Amino acid sequence: MRPYPAQAAGDSPFSSPSGAALPGALAQLVTTGATGLLALPAVALALASALWPWCGALALVAGAGLGALVVREGVRRGGALLDRRGPELLAAVRRDR
Repeated sequence: MRPYPAQAAGDSPFSSPSGAALPGALAQLVTTGATGLLALPAVALALASALWPWCGALALVAGAGLGALVVREGVRRGGALLDRRGPELLAAVRRDR
């Protein structure tokens, strides 16, 4: 996977380079879907707390635990990916301008 193009220096922040719409939309769609799936246990417990109040405490613990786990793994895996592909990503971003 490669980054989608960013604005060149001095360009309007509201402009979009050619071909940036579809990859950007797909990246956001995948990220939103993955976030929803990872949060599903905590959300289900929060909804269940409407019927069983003790589920609210479980939802709090599950949400905090899942959040901490996701942040830790995201930083670890993202950092490893950036270490591995950093020069290639920088070249791809600069080539698209």
